[in-house]
Amino acid sequence: MFKKIITGITLAVSIITTHAQSFKVDGLHYRVLDESSSSVELYRDQSSQSSFTSIDGDVVIPEYVTYNGKNYQVTKIGASYFYNNIGITSVSIPKTVIEIGSQAFMYCTSLEKVNLPYALNKIGSYAFFSCKKIKEIPIPNGVSEIEKNTFSNCTSLERIILPKSVDKIGYFAFAGLYSLKEIIIESPTPPSLLSTSFANTPKDGLNTGKKEITVRVPKGAKLQYESSEEWKNFSIVEDIEVLGISNENKKTFLKVYPNPITDVFFIETEHSTPVTIYSITGKKVKTLYLDRGKNKIDILGIPQGVYIVKTDNYTDKIIVK
Repeated sequence: MFKKIITGITLAVSIITTHAQSFKVDGLHYRVLDESSSSVELYRDQSSQSSFTSIDGDVVIPEYVTYNGKNYQVTKIGASYFYNNIGITSVSIPKTVIEIGSQAFMYCTSLEKVNLPYALNKIGSYAFFSCKKIKEIPIPNGVSEIEKNTFSNCTSLERIILPKSVDKIGYFAFAGLYSLKEIIIESPTPPSLLSTSFANTPKDGLNTGKKEITVRVPKGAKLQYESSEEWKNFSIVEDIEVLGISNENKKTFLKVYPNPITDVFFIETEHSTPVTIYSITGKKVKTLYLDRGKNKIDILGIPQGVYIVKTDNYTDKIIVK
């Protein structure tokens, strides 16, 4: 395996003729979505199928690509782009991407890690169908619907994190998640779902079996979930302290990386500020004082899980592996 860094700048560029202008940069195919806004999508060209399955290892998608001297912003991963690619193990998606097309990562059976950027507002149907090695999916606040079969047959998926913005879960959206243990829902109002949304989850496929799955909801919301015909068969636990995670926080310059975290991570800030790390239930774990610039944070002694990083005007989620 090797790490494939897509720089977005290359001297050799080939043009593929389609209805809209398309081109290839550093092994990835792009198509112009809007010339006036200089936006492009990763585009699966049907005449070059082999090139889409030959990419392997860790893939980093750029925010911008350069073609004919012009910079284009990458805003979408097109339909079926990585379809049936069994070689990629992780994908880093830039903050500029707002949409992931249908079947974009379908049958990527070696894919273990993928970050979903905060600007993302749409994930297409079957987008991560049968990605059998992914263990956790934090959905960004901005996505309102989990479409049909989006994460079905992700048999290693153990935890799902749904933000306040998600209000609808479609047909078989999370079906066949045999390893699912926990769903964290940040909305006090239960999202609507269908009888098939969690079909065959857990493995016995019985609705009554869903008591095996813990659903963590905000304080004060337990009764509403337990009274819901759609959620009453899950084990509802009321322990989330809602800390106001939203895209508005991104207006403040504070960068947290890498995410997920294994041993250390870094926080870059434009001014000195205190920062507090909370558990997903709202319990304070650690308070630090950040200097202006780049700060190295050691997570020694912090158990695996989802945590909240919070300053006076910034809140973010981190995952400790």
